[in-house]
Amino acid sequence: LPEGLKEIGDGAFDNCSGLERIDIPNSVSRIYDWTFEGCTSLKEVKLPDGLTELGEGVFKDCKSITKLSIPQGISVIRPNTFSHCESLKEIELPENLKRIEANAFEYCSGLEQVNIPENVEHIGEYAFSFCRSLKNVSIPYGIETIEDYLFYECESLERAIVPESVTTMSSGAFAH
Repeated sequence: LPEGLKEIGDGAFDNCSGLERIDIPNSVSRIYDWTFEGCTSLKEVKLPDGLTELGEGVFKDCKSITKLSIPQGISVIRPNTFSHCESLKEIELPENLKRIEANAFEYCSGLEQVNIPENVEHIGEYAFSFCRSLKNVSIPYGIETIEDYLFYECESLERAIVPESVTTMSSGAFAH
């Protein structure tokens, strides 16, 4: 993609099943909804440091991505952003992340560990459901509600650290 590109629109590369790698130029600040959804061969993604917005479902069904580093400018992981990224094993989340919305990482069955930054104030329902390889998770202090089915069917979960700030444990939060 050319340097100077500022935004990538809704579904721009939707279902480009032959796409294996993409380097997004540093000039891009916004990637809109469902941009790379269904790019099943996509293995390598370089996100620009200046990125400030990742839309809903941007990488949904990108089954070949194994590792991603989210730039520091991202404060919200929108719904379905990484859902069904079955090969995703490592995700580096930015320190200033505030929200992880519903279904953000559902069915990331290869994800073994996630370090949720201390600044996260909300984690939506089903956000990590069906992450069957997830072994350890630490929920940051300040979270008050463990939303519905947050870690549903995380059958490998061995350790979950829940802070004293949690006052509500919703339906099926850790159910298997």
